[in-house]
Parts: sequence; C-alpha cells; structure tokens
Amino acid sequence: MLIRVIYDNKRTGLIDARKLASHIINGDVLAFRRLEGWARIGSDPVRGLGGNYQGPDRRGGSSL
Repeated sequence: MLIRVIYDNKRTGLIDARKLASHIINGDVLAFRRLEGWARIGSDPVRGLGGNYQGPDRRGGSSL
C-alpha cells in the first residue's frame, strides 16, 4: 500500500507503507497522511516509534 508523505524538502510523494518507519527514523519525512488527516512527525503520536511504556505487560502469559 502506498502512503502520501511530505518529505523534509516540503515536497509530497508516495512511499510504500512498509518503508514508512525507516523514512521517519532517517528524518526524510515530515508528515504522512492518515484517514483522519496529516500526522506530523514530532507532534502527533506515531505507532511503534520511541517511548518507554511503564505500565503492566498485558501481552504475555494469560492464565485462562
């Protein structure tokens, strides 16, 4: 899937969704388009990039 982005040179373009994270990490992308609108790197939450979760781990070891 292709995602519309705004590059660091202020131009827009399309990139493969699987490569979005690496472009963000490299600083190549200033913003990308979501269904709700533009997500700005550094101001809007971006899934999976940075941050340390301090809460309980709810993913592992459920005892049903």
